[in-house]
Amino acid sequence: MNRVLVAFLVSLPFLLPAASAHGQLIRGRLILPRPQPAPAPQPAAPELPKGRSAGAELSNGLSREAVILDLEKQRREAILRNDWMTLDRLYSTDYLATTFSGNVRTKAQAVNAFKSGKLKFEVITDDDVLVRTYNHGHTAIVTGRNYAKGKDGDRVIDGSRRFTHVWILEGLRWQMVSSHTSPILKK
Repeated sequence: MNRVLVAFLVSLPFLLPAASAHGQLIRGRLILPRPQPAPAPQPAAPELPKGRSAGAELSNGLSREAVILDLEKQRREAILRNDWMTLDRLYSTDYLATTFSGNVRTKAQAVNAFKSGKLKFEVITDDDVLVRTYNHGHTAIVTGRNYAKGKDGDRVIDGSRRFTHVWILEGLRWQMVSSHTSPILKK
């Protein structure tokens, strides 16, 4: 019966497509390869606290959280100075903002609102700010509370809000991809 099986396999080579995977025929015998030992399991990476990454420390000695807080400060100061060029640099191409009034603005709309003077702030103060990093330190989510006073067109801005900002590390540069603000209603 072995000769019949070997003759059948030899006559139908398409059933044996990879000789190295299935063995070799030597003098009418099918020689199977020796099983290879399974690779040794790799040790698991040490678990980090939630929201932290192995690359949290940067070459300049600042933590990612400190870098993000500095970018938040740069953004806030640019808004107060109506420095639309800095905002254009800090916002990603696909930046989207949900404003305190529920409107959605793209990067172009947000930058143009500052550039035209339609959107102007006199005061912005932040507190209760928390920075959390994810995705191996390449994504940062900033939450907090602020007080803002200014104008958006003919609408007066004067009140406290909660905010969420999302930053991503693109290459070597952090950019804000999204922001959302909600008014804190008075009780």
